[in-house]
Amino acid sequence: MDRDDQSKIPFGRRQDDAEPTSASAASHFTPGNPDWFPEGQAEHSTWEVAAQMRGVIAAAVDGMIAIDERGRIEWINPAAERIFGYRQEELIGKNINVLMPEAYHGQHGQYLRNYLETGQTKIMGSGREVKGLRKDGGVFPMDLGVSEVKVGGEKMFTGIVRDITQRKEAERSLVEAKDAAEKANRFKDAFLAMVSHELRTPLNPIMAAVSLLQSKKDLDPEVGEEIISIRRNVEQEAHLVDDLINFSQLARGQAALHHEVVDVHALIHRLASQFEREADVKGIELALLLQAQHFSIWADPNRISQVLTNLLRNAIKFTPQGGRVTLRSLDAADGWCQIEISDTGIGIAPEVLGRLFNAFEQGEQTITRRFGGLGLGLAISKSIVELHGGKLLARSEGTDQGSTFVLELGTVPPVPEEMNHQDILTANRHHCRILLVEDHQDTRRVMVKLLKSLGYSVTAATGVRDALRLEEEEPFDVLVSDIGLPDGSGLDIIRQIKRHHAIKGIAVSGFGQPEDLNRSREAGFLDHLIKPLNFNRLERVLEEITA
Repeated sequence: MDRDDQSKIPFGRRQDDAEPTSASAASHFTPGNPDWFPEGQAEHSTWEVAAQMRGVIAAAVDGMIAIDERGRIEWINPAAERIFGYRQEELIGKNINVLMPEAYHGQHGQYLRNYLETGQTKIMGSGREVKGLRKDGGVFPMDLGVSEVKVGGEKMFTGIVRDITQRKEAERSLVEAKDAAEKANRFKDAFLAMVSHELRTPLNPIMAAVSLLQSKKDLDPEVGEEIISIRRNVEQEAHLVDDLINFSQLARGQAALHHEVVDVHALIHRLASQFEREADVKGIELALLLQAQHFSIWADPNRISQVLTNLLRNAIKFTPQGGRVTLRSLDAADGWCQIEISDTGIGIAPEVLGRLFNAFEQGEQTITRRFGGLGLGLAISKSIVELHGGKLLARSEGTDQGSTFVLELGTVPPVPEEMNHQDILTANRHHCRILLVEDHQDTRRVMVKLLKSLGYSVTAATGVRDALRLEEEEPFDVLVSDIGLPDGSGLDIIRQIKRHHAIKGIAVSGFGQPEDLNRSREAGFLDHLIKPLNFNRLERVLEEITA
């Protein structure tokens, strides 16, 4: 019989079977029930239906294979021939094992025997992933679905197979691409952390020196203006570094939040005082209209300060000489506090408003060239606010019409006011002994002067061995230590000191990733300050831990 004749054999019959002659033989061609056919088709002869079914099966994309109870192949369709590389006549009567790797032979036979003897359906169903064996010896992955049919009263099994080689290769490529992307991200994070550290370290002594000079009461006004300029530019440099690190953290969902009850009005007053000089230099009026009756929020004070600082800095930056910047607080909907920062500056064009909070956006290129920056501040601010469950919106009537940024945060009951302990704090400073560990000579020298100017007793060390030697000679109350030291780590210092007696620690480092902060806290530090050091922040932390 030639191939064309072979293809005419009805499904489920071998060459020596007779043609079906009655409707009862329809069981050869699933489903075999005249009621199954569409209305008006039941009068069609079984052979006509069989011909139609053969056409459907022959055109199927998936491979189809029929075997008997002994596992002998009864029939395969053209798709199965293409998948396995055999012609139908090469397989008829052979055991199905010929199409599977040897490791599967015993397993498949056992499955078949168990099913016939017990009715367990482990081999039945669809979507099993198995291995197939081609005629040329190639092993490939395939999906297999097995079902049972009855032909002439005998059980027969049909398998539908699909070659999933391309899908598995695509999945493998995706996994490789994912691994490569994660590796690139880890490299990027490590690179950003190192760059951040290297950029911040030389900025630290500059900021410390600026703070020391600004603390002098007899400072010449002209010199004072230059010092303000130095501080502003150093802070801007540090701000750019922080933006890169913060954006990377937020993009990966790694921004850690440390919530507490925050007095927003007190926070605004403190931030406004920090920008008074900058506003005065530009002749900008800085107005506070704090009208909210409920202004305590559950938030990370450092993160909310970061948002407000960015918005206030932008307002002053984009407002021309003689303009006005207003910070207003209002009671919004029940349980919400609304903070508005509005200015009379360059405004925002309507077509820019929609993408204002996108990363690396600053509106027109002329804005970037004129004012500088990376265009990350607003994207970071919005992400931080949303992590707090709040909203950050922008409004503007257009170019040169000023702009308003609206921040909404949920409120909580305020904590009871505490007594003013300033006198106690001042007395505590004189009795507080600080061990300062810093290997950078200029930073160490200026920080010692600054801390002594606040009334603290300060002893300086240059590394781990030096610090541990001094601590053995005289116990200290507070450790202020750099992390990266020539002969070890500040983490080692606080771990060893805490073995002998309690000491309160503040870590200072150019590394500021979440994992860096976590390592510092795990070692025993109460806080982790990032270089270039904000000396006002250090002063506040010292007051808190020595109160």
